Amino acid sequence: RIERLSASELTAQRSSWREATLAASRVGALIMHDTQWRSVAVEGCKISFLNLGGANLLDVVVRDCVIDTLDLTAAVLSRVAFEDCRVGVLNVRRTRMSDTDLRGLRLEVLESIDDAGGLRGATVSTAQLAALAPALATHTGLRVL
Repeated sequence: RIERLSASELTAQRSSWREATLAASRVGALIMHDTQWRSVAVEGCKISFLNLGGANLLDVVVRDCVIDTLDLTAAVLSRVAFEDCRVGVLNVRRTRMSDTDLRGLRLEVLESIDDAGGLRGATVSTAQLAALAPALATHTGLRVL
């Protein structure tokens, strides 16, 4: 359990986290690409940049967090849930999701998403679907007039 961490940068790429919690922390850049997360909770954190590119996440919950940029490029997510979180920029190019619950992610404040196709396998609410409509239209090549 890591609690009340305050760091401009924390780098732990290619590491394995099992039954771990990061709580009530403020981190500028959390560099965690190519990591393995099993039964991990991130709670009450403010993270400017969270890099989970190429990571493998299983049984993960992100709760009550503000993440300015979340990079999930080429990550694999299984049984992941976001609860009461805000993300400004979401990178999901080549991401694979199964049983991933995004309903607790405030997508109405989403500034940008790089590839809506990377959301395949995620669960969203009807309100989130409406917020994602422009990105989904662009991804599928729809012209909306």
